[in-house]
Amino acid sequence: MTAWGDVQRAYAGANPATGFRYASPQQTMALANLVHRWRETHTASFMDDAVIYCEKQGLPILPVLLREIAKAAQQRRGNGPSKAEREGIKGEAFRIMCNLILVGASDREAAGKAAFWTQSTPHPMRASSLEKEYPAAWRRGSPSIEEQIRADRAEWPEPTWDAEWRRLRQSMPEPEDEVRGERR
Repeated sequence: MTAWGDVQRAYAGANPATGFRYASPQQTMALANLVHRWRETHTASFMDDAVIYCEKQGLPILPVLLREIAKAAQQRRGNGPSKAEREGIKGEAFRIMCNLILVGASDREAAGKAAFWTQSTPHPMRASSLEKEYPAAWRRGSPSIEEQIRADRAEWPEPTWDAEWRRLRQSMPEPEDEVRGERR
């Protein structure tokens, strides 16, 4: 089966909720042709056009089309993590740093342990980068994110929380020099 044929069959089929076709024959052919052109040229913008076409025509994005859209997005992005994934990993590393700092770790120690954690993610980071960026990201503002977390923990004390972070602080290894990086 071809992607073109799969899209054509899916959109020509009946919607179980209404009993009517998902799309008219003209709409079905337009979508099938966009998918065919995407598959033939590997130009991801054809899938963008398919999404826009569905929006303008009031058509649902059925699973068969969604698979092709996802393939185009993966091709466009390449093999590396997206900006959103990178920012999410950095945010989690900063959260780890904050919790370690709140149980007594220095910025340098917390950055090293957070960098060690990032090595198992799609976006490994150096401790020197985390240590450099943490103050701007978590200590600026009034109140800062770090102050808010400190205040929340004071308002709702959870003894096991601190104990767990102290245990993690002790059990997490220090990073190798390559992971540590150099502060400039």
